[in-house]
Amino acid sequence: MSRLLSHRYFAESRLTFHVFDRVTHPGSGYAFDCTERPDGTLEYNKPESAARVAALQADPAYTDMGPSTTVHTYAVPAVVECDCGAHVSLFGFTNTCDACGADYNMSGHQLADRAQWGEETGESVADILAADGGI
Repeated sequence: MSRLLSHRYFAESRLTFHVFDRVTHPGSGYAFDCTERPDGTLEYNKPESAARVAALQADPAYTDMGPSTTVHTYAVPAVVECDCGAHVSLFGFTNTCDACGADYNMSGHQLADRAQWGEETGESVADILAADGGI
């Protein structure tokens, strides 16, 4: 019997960049990966970035747009422990254990053997998998 190890949840990642736009071509320029400290100063994630930033701040061809933070939210799938002991991520309609080939649905329930799929509907396994985007 499979065992639920973790529920599905949402996580987020934050990326901050110090952005410089070209005066003559807004929307083009440079962006430097950085971290914004609580006091508002920026810490650059690459040592060479600070010197390049200083040069761009002195260059009239560029406008300092300041820091820009992007937040990306994504789903982290639930994980079940298969009967064989392997861990299976439940990210799709059908999820197959890499170790033994057992199939699970997105809720973590083990599915019948593929040879039995489509008995009631007359579909083949190929028809079912093709409808699911070819797992």
